[in-house]
Amino acid sequence: MRHAIFWLVTLTFLLTSCNTVSTDSPEDLTTLAGPNLIADGGFAAQDSWNFYANASEGVTTTNTLDSRGRYCVWVGNGGGKAWDVLLSQGSFKLTEGLTYDLWFDVVTSAGKVAPFVVKIGQSYSPYSAYAYKSLNAPGGNAAKQTLSFTMTKDEPAAQLEFQLGANAYNQYYCFDNVSLRARTSAEAPPAGSAKTIKSVYFSGPAGIYTRAAFERDWGNIWENGSVSDGRAHIGGRGNEHALKVTLPAGSPGNGANHWGAFIADVPLAARNSAELEYDFKFEHDYDFVQGGKLPGFGGGNNATGGVTRSTRGQGFSSRVMWRGGGRGVAYLYHPNIACNSSGTSCYGEDFQLRWPGSGDDVFFKKNVWYKVRMRVSLGTANSADGKVQVWLTEGGGSEARVLDKSLQLQTGSNYRIEDFLFHLFFGGGDASWAPKSDQTVYIDNIIIRE
Repeated sequence: MRHAIFWLVTLTFLLTSCNTVSTDSPEDLTTLAGPNLIADGGFAAQDSWNFYANASEGVTTTNTLDSRGRYCVWVGNGGGKAWDVLLSQGSFKLTEGLTYDLWFDVVTSAGKVAPFVVKIGQSYSPYSAYAYKSLNAPGGNAAKQTLSFTMTKDEPAAQLEFQLGANAYNQYYCFDNVSLRARTSAEAPPAGSAKTIKSVYFSGPAGIYTRAAFERDWGNIWENGSVSDGRAHIGGRGNEHALKVTLPAGSPGNGANHWGAFIADVPLAARNSAELEYDFKFEHDYDFVQGGKLPGFGGGNNATGGVTRSTRGQGFSSRVMWRGGGRGVAYLYHPNIACNSSGTSCYGEDFQLRWPGSGDDVFFKKNVWYKVRMRVSLGTANSADGKVQVWLTEGGGSEARVLDKSLQLQTGSNYRIEDFLFHLFFGGGDASWAPKSDQTVYIDNIIIRE
């Protein structure tokens, strides 16, 4: 049974050696602004910490504070399992969707390394782990260790563990400056800081966006006919110009032959993460109807337009979408989207965009320019470590993060981000999505980054 056991003895060699531990605080080395979830991270009182040694496994340990207040543990016999010697603290709350960073100082005697495990998980049976890492305490001078993780569920009673058993024989460890904080700023690089892969600014002469202009911008690839039909023009943004796209009355873009859409799937060099940025505006009299799609990324089978249970894990897509009244969402096809009972019909899932601070749903306004920046990281196969983040700039305002979602995006199919989905259309696939009159959307300054 895990319980607090403290031996308050003074070991001369520990007191001497642990003086080499760094005095830097985590705040000196990070820009994290969230509160420290660890009480007494400097071991001033020790009341918040628990120490456990499993005597039934022959464990022998001694622990004390050195002259600088570092918490030091000598392990003579570490037993058979890592958790046979345990320094821990709980319970604290972890929140779904937030990324956390653990920082701490650790050291052992000069000329040696001391193996241990750091774990953050449940403080109750079955003690499931949310983050787990095997490390070596460096000899002589302290090193600041870090462990970062993103929660995929809420945990009301989490616990931090330093597991010092198993491989530890005649080893000592000194810990200090323990800090666990949630990130409170965007994790993705600031706009413009990542390497640009592709950029199109529609800066050509005003007039019809010809097939030749399309190929100059995107290459000799398929598009659904909106260019050859003359439904795309350059203009509409003063001297800067933009792409002005007409979405015709009476036809949803995802209907037969995509007649009411602007659709082009632009191939990209395959990668696991990428960022997309573009400007868009709905005309002053725009009719949102039930909703429609804006550009995004895809990979594998570029899952869009409905898939089946057997094919939903063969690709992904992540696009911005407007719903009725202009409500903004990220619309994702991912491996765990819901299907009907027969598994023959599976559609994408909405993730609501919300303004920070107020938490209000985003509603796109008419005749207002928006800049959207979306970053997608697929993560690893069959793990909920993928991430979709969206930032919006409304009019001349400041950029705001409106979505930060962690979820499974990758499967054993090992697809990558492989296409820029240049999609502008209403739908949905039936007439209830179609506008009653021609509608106009503007798009400009498309930038794709690593």
